[in-house]
Amino acid sequence: MKPGDKAWVYLNLAQAIQEVTVREVRGDMVDVVWDFTDDRGEIHHCSMNFFATEVFPSREALCEHYRKIFE
Repeated sequence: MKPGDKAWVYLNLAQAIQEVTVREVRGDMVDVVWDFTDDRGEIHHCSMNFFATEVFPSREALCEHYRKIFE
């Protein structure tokens, strides 16, 4: 994974799957960014760090990972 790549993560607090853009990769940490629109229609820019093992190249890969955990 490299900066600019699209990826997928699971946001625990929001209990949601989110498409993100990789901003930076530092060892086993991946800094990602995404935009979302709130209830008032305002767009917000969010960024977060994830362990590389929590960032997936496709939604299908993310879902398969969690499917195996909960089987």
